[in-house]
Amino acid sequence: LSDITKASFGLSHSIESTELKNHLKLIHDTAWLSGGMGAVGAKADLKGVRQSVHNQLKGDISEHMKTIDHMASEMTKKLQEAQKNGDTEAIKAYEFELDRLKDAADYANNFKAAINVAPENVTDEDLTLLTEKIRLENLKKNQDPAFHAAINLQIEKITGQIEQSSIQRNAAETNKKLYDQTVS
Repeated sequence: LSDITKASFGLSHSIESTELKNHLKLIHDTAWLSGGMGAVGAKADLKGVRQSVHNQLKGDISEHMKTIDHMASEMTKKLQEAQKNGDTEAIKAYEFELDRLKDAADYANNFKAAINVAPENVTDEDLTLLTEKIRLENLKKNQDPAFHAAINLQIEKITGQIEQSSIQRNAAETNKKLYDQTVS
């Protein structure tokens, strides 16, 4: 686990473990998908990153979450040390990194929740929409009802996009064909 700590603080240490490299890349990519890293890269890059992250998150994410928890714990220790020393620049950097780790954990948990409510043949795009819808629903739970109207509009828009997705369209077409065959 010392490799995780060293890697999370950007220390010049080569990470020997392929598994650790994969966990760190998944955390980075998950934070990136959650919006924490900004809109860097082309559409093809986003699609590739999204597909890679989704494929990994479709499996068991317990090790991924343990790694995030450990990194957050170590980052919190460093933050407390920076606060004690009055190092405002380090405080900002550690708070930023802690926010990114929280975003990555939230995205992973929301994605798993999306998988649990999605049909089997759902696309990555649909899973992304469901994940965002779940994030908004969670946000709504923690906000004053005065702000619910704006969140509800976003949720309605996402619901409309999901309803127009290829899976839903194909299911409707299949159901119509079956109905037509049954009636004929």
